[in-house]
Amino acid sequence: MHLPDTFLSTQTAVPLLGSAFVAVAHAVRRVRASLFENGLVRTVRYAGEVGEVTLASRRLSESGARRIERMVAVGALVFAFQMVNIALPGALGGVSGHLLGGVFAGLVVGPFEALLVMSAVLGIQAFVFADGGLLALGANILNMGLVGGVGGYAMFLYVRWMLGIKRYARTVAILCAAWCSVVAAACCAALELAASGAAPLKAVLATMLTYHAGIGVGEAVFTVCAIALLERYRYPLHVSERRGGEAA
Repeated sequence: MHLPDTFLSTQTAVPLLGSAFVAVAHAVRRVRASLFENGLVRTVRYAGEVGEVTLASRRLSESGARRIERMVAVGALVFAFQMVNIALPGALGGVSGHLLGGVFAGLVVGPFEALLVMSAVLGIQAFVFADGGLLALGANILNMGLVGGVGGYAMFLYVRWMLGIKRYARTVAILCAAWCSVVAAACCAALELAASGAAPLKAVLATMLTYHAGIGVGEAVFTVCAIALLERYRYPLHVSERRGGEAA
C-alpha cells in the first residue's frame, strides 16, 4: 500500500499532499478541542477602578491525557504491523501490501484520532525508514489514514446501523469495515498510480485488488480478535464509550 515517489507524478502527488495537509489540520482541530478543558479561573480587581477581569486558562484534561496515551499505544501497534510488507510483483514492484490498522485505530481511539495516528506512523516510516516516498506521503495518508481509517470507521457505523440490534451485528460490522477499508484504500492507490502513468488502470487495479482482497481478510480477522482481546481485559475503547459499552 505504501507508494514510493517514483510511481507518482508531481502533478498527482502535490495536490494529494495538499489535500492530506487539510485533512490532518481538520483532524488536529477536532481532536484538540476534546483534549483540553478550562483551567483555574481567577478574578482580578484593578485598584481604583470599578470592574473585574476574568482570566481563564486551558489545560490538558485527565481524560485527554488518557486518550493521548491510548493514541500512542495504538500507533505503536499499527507501526509494528505495517512494517511487515508484501512486495507486489510485476510493474508494481516497489509498491507494498500490508495490514492497515485504520479501522482498529478508529474503534479504539476514534476516527479523527485514527487519522492522526496513521499520519504519524506513515510520517515516521517515510522519514526514518524510507518506507513510502516523501512526495507520496500525502497520497499514503489519504489512502490509509482518511479512506482506511475515517472511511473504514464510517463503514463500521453504517453496517452496524443496517444490522440493527442483532447480537452479532457489531462483529459483522467490524469484519466488513476492516475488509472494505483495505480494498478501498487499494482502489484509491490504483487510481493514483494510473493517473501518474505508472501502469494501465485495468492492470494496476486488478493487481492491487487481487492481493489486497486477501490482505483484507487478514485485516478483518486481526481487527475482530484485537478488539475482543482488549474488551476482555476491559481496555477503554472509543466504540464502547460511544455505545455505552455494548457487547459485540
